[in-house]
Amino acid sequence: MREEMGNIIDTQQSNNEELQNTNDELLSSSEELQSLSEELETSKEELQTTSEELLVVNQELMGLNVHLTRAKEYAEAIIYTVRTPLLVLDSFLRIITANRSFYTTFHVHQNETEGKLIYDLGNRQWDIPVLRQILEEVLPQKIKLIDFEVRHNFPVIGKRVMILNGCEIVGESAREKLILLAIEDITEEKLLLNKEAEFKQQLQEQIAQRTSELKEANIGLKQKNEEIAVSNSVLGERNDDLLKLNKELESFTYVSSHDLQEPLRKIQMFSKLILDKEEASLSEKGREYFARIQDAAARMQTLIEDLLNYSRTNVTDRKFEYTDLNEIVEDSKTEFAEIILEKKAVIETDKLCKIRINASQFRQVINNLIANALKFSRTDIPPRIVFSSRVESGALLKKEYKFPGAERLLPGVQYCHIRVADNGIGFESKYREQIFEVFQRLYTKDEFPGTGIGLAIVRKIINSHGGAITANGEVNKGATFDIFIPET
Repeated sequence: MREEMGNIIDTQQSNNEELQNTNDELLSSSEELQSLSEELETSKEELQTTSEELLVVNQELMGLNVHLTRAKEYAEAIIYTVRTPLLVLDSFLRIITANRSFYTTFHVHQNETEGKLIYDLGNRQWDIPVLRQILEEVLPQKIKLIDFEVRHNFPVIGKRVMILNGCEIVGESAREKLILLAIEDITEEKLLLNKEAEFKQQLQEQIAQRTSELKEANIGLKQKNEEIAVSNSVLGERNDDLLKLNKELESFTYVSSHDLQEPLRKIQMFSKLILDKEEASLSEKGREYFARIQDAAARMQTLIEDLLNYSRTNVTDRKFEYTDLNEIVEDSKTEFAEIILEKKAVIETDKLCKIRINASQFRQVINNLIANALKFSRTDIPPRIVFSSRVESGALLKKEYKFPGAERLLPGVQYCHIRVADNGIGFESKYREQIFEVFQRLYTKDEFPGTGIGLAIVRKIINSHGGAITANGEVNKGATFDIFIPET
């Protein structure tokens, strides 16, 4: 019994130990499970953090993909709109894409371009040996095509000069290697450059020819200058002789005029005495003869005075000063006051120029013109004389007026253009030059008294002022005198 109880106790004790061991194992397993649970919790947190990071990365990738899509669209838009023809080739030199400018320039279509070898494109117009060699070296040797010039006769567009630029680019796949090829037509520029080169060459030839001609001309000019120098020397001597002759002639004219006037005065004086004291003893015919003697003597005296005036225009004091022409015209109106009143004449003046002249000589010009207008007036209407003036350039006057003496007008000089117009009997245009010559008369002395020297004096004075004069007229419609005097 005791043995059985002892066995039972041992068995119970053994079971208790096993239970204790099992309990220890369970406790240990519980602790391990607790640890695993904690590790799982930690892994869960790490997985959650990684998931969040992946989500952020995914969003960034999506954003980059949008940017890349926009960049691609932007690049495609640029390629489409740019005016330079562009091609994208694959590694086998097949055309992946081309822009609009390429199709319009080379007259090809998209469906017959994309996917074709560049050499087969458009009746093999791009099958150019030198181009083939260069393109086949771009990808293998990673070279860039820079300003490569191609001259080719294209079947459709004719002879062209093209500049090619190309380089390697990466396709949608990083492994995909492509070639971007830009083609610029510089044919017109080359033509312009060639024309410019030809023009420069022609210009250089012309310059060389002109230089040679100028050298020859300079040699001729030098010889001419030497001849002119000799001629000037001779001319100077002749001028001295001419001055001496002029002085002698002036002295002769002056003395002759005085010597002529002395017997003339005696003729006038004695004929007047005879008529005054012996008129009663003279017959009618005798009185008529003495009247003719007096008339002839008076005309002779006028002629001598006019000759003196004509000769004195060369020796008169050449003092020039700015003078108002209105004042000279007013002085002349005063001098001719009686005949103006007698003929009921009207003299009109616009605002006339103020010019640098010899006032004494120019007063004689105005006097002679007014005297002519009054003398050659019509009997049916009162005389009307109009003075006007304006400043004009010599270049314009030379174009507008063609008359002997117009060559005296200088293009670079401003002139006071004085016009004197009347409503008298006028004259035929064919006499427009004759009236300025000495002793030239259009009418007899019985029709109109005078010596025919007045207008010759006018022209001589105008010429001495560096100017010119011309006249126009129409019978019974008046005469117009145009005078041109340098403004300064």
